[in-house]
Amino acid sequence: MLPPTGYIRGTSVHITENEQGLSLVELAIVMVIIGLLAAGIMGGSHIMHTSQLQQVVTEADRYKMAIRTFEQKYGALPGDFDTAFDLWGTAGGCTNNDVNSDSTGCNGNGDGVFSIIEGYRGWQQLGLSEILTEDYSGTAPGGTGVIGTNIPESALEGGGYTLLYKTVEDTGLPPILCIVLGTFFDTNWAGTELLTPADAMAIDQKADDGYPDSGEVYGEDDWTTDGCYSGTYPNMEYDTTQEAARCRSIFKL
Repeated sequence: MLPPTGYIRGTSVHITENEQGLSLVELAIVMVIIGLLAAGIMGGSHIMHTSQLQQVVTEADRYKMAIRTFEQKYGALPGDFDTAFDLWGTAGGCTNNDVNSDSTGCNGNGDGVFSIIEGYRGWQQLGLSEILTEDYSGTAPGGTGVIGTNIPESALEGGGYTLLYKTVEDTGLPPILCIVLGTFFDTNWAGTELLTPADAMAIDQKADDGYPDSGEVYGEDDWTTDGCYSGTYPNMEYDTTQEAARCRSIFKL
């Protein structure tokens, strides 16, 4: 005589039909649910990243407007303002000197462009003037950009913004006043590995023409790795075959 279903020989255990585990149909349903959850998580991550790229465009527009407002109000670029000490010397914790020759100085040299060190004072003066609500130190020990301390933080984790007067690499174009989005370690420049070429192109498309060598938004190789774009000026394109982060974005003022 065969033992009843679920009976385990030599034991008193008896498993009912409801306790015999999942059927193939039930397993299939579970796998479908897991697949849907995984797709939802991946889709949600993509949506979040797309939203962050849009926030970058919004941030850059905000900072460009803040700089224009400062220039209209004070007749100078923030950081390049050569009488800044008269307004914010005490509040800024700086001296009545040119910051280009004395890192404790409040004043720029008034030449109409950003030096690297003037860029750091620029963010501080935008805060001191209350055109921006954030506060920045205005100093850069060792010439280092520190996100959230002397430069603004971007919506993309690890990214920040610096004020520069620079050429756009490989274009031969004249230098431009600009806001540069990148990462910052032990250099004075926007540096390493923040944006993939697809990210940089998406930012450029949202804000401008989608090309790295024209318009109001440019794309450059990051500090350590080439491959953000392909081709030569004036026919460059973002190299979206490259999946690694290797770009920084430049917003012309």
